[in-house]
Amino acid sequence: APLAISTTGRGSSGVGLTASIGHDTETGERRLEAGAVILADRGVVCIDEFDKMSTGDRIAIHEVMEQQTVTLAKAGIHATLNARCAVLAAANPIYGQYDINKRPQENIGLPDSLLSRFDLIILTLDDINAVKDQAIAEHVLHLHRRSGISSADTNTISDNQDTSRIAWFQNRILFAKYQIQPKLTDEARSCIANLYAELRSRADDRTLPITARCLESLIRLATAHAKIHHSENISISDCDFAFNILSTTIFGDSDTKEAITAENNNDIEQAREQIDIEMNDVVVHEPRRENIISQTLAQLQQADVSDGIVSVNNLLVALNATLSDSPNAIEFSSAEVDSVLKKLADQNRIMYDEEHGEIHAC
Repeated sequence: APLAISTTGRGSSGVGLTASIGHDTETGERRLEAGAVILADRGVVCIDEFDKMSTGDRIAIHEVMEQQTVTLAKAGIHATLNARCAVLAAANPIYGQYDINKRPQENIGLPDSLLSRFDLIILTLDDINAVKDQAIAEHVLHLHRRSGISSADTNTISDNQDTSRIAWFQNRILFAKYQIQPKLTDEARSCIANLYAELRSRADDRTLPITARCLESLIRLATAHAKIHHSENISISDCDFAFNILSTTIFGDSDTKEAITAENNNDIEQAREQIDIEMNDVVVHEPRRENIISQTLAQLQQADVSDGIVSVNNLLVALNATLSDSPNAIEFSSAEVDSVLKKLADQNRIMYDEEHGEIHAC
């Protein structure tokens, strides 16, 4: 999301999450003060230690998660504020460790009225598995290793690839979020209705309550799956995926979980192939690579005898020549160089002639 605000349950109150009415010491008038969910409008609000919040404070976000608004009627002020944000919350089990012999509500310690407002409730169990523990340890050690490497030693390579992939995924998600608006077809409506009825029929005392909000969750998940695939219409496969992921979080179906994992792995492989195709069009906003472009340009301007005029093609060739010693490094693309040159031109450091592809020194 382009906007994300993080907070903790222990340090947040109900008015701190929604809104409050304060007193202006200078004018003596009442004023509205926005909380986290209002400031995160059109974005994501992340709440850690959600179980540490008091009951009264948790009730304050019921309207936010249901209506996407915050209504105030205090001190002579009546206002309805937009809070169109997604809520990502993390909570610990009551007993310190999840007890699989108890219901989810008994482990989480949150009321059903609040749990039913979440589209997905994902249980992360601390299973003892040598393979998973090894992978987690390697990931943590990799983060520590990267934090200890100086910028001069990171002119390679895997970090550049990670940055480019992250930028590619961010651009794809933002494009899907704001530009793709899939339509709910008649076949999709019928399919979602049947899937919702199936969910209701499988509910029992050991599962989370399945209410009409689950129907809204099915629609949102199917729409999101269609958006990420840039589909104009919500298909039956989108509805099936939404049903599979929702039933996995509710009933814990192992077969369904394996099917979702296989589909996600397939999507990841397709995304990697797409990255290889479109990587040259990705603009990597990385300060270190921008410095390399600026330094290489300055060297070419000093070496050039024609009044410091450098062509963009010569700059691109010189930049990629500096990567000859690093076979795994990502080459500089024309889009990346063009973005940096425009930035330098805005700072009045160079004069960029886009029409003729020339760079003039100021």
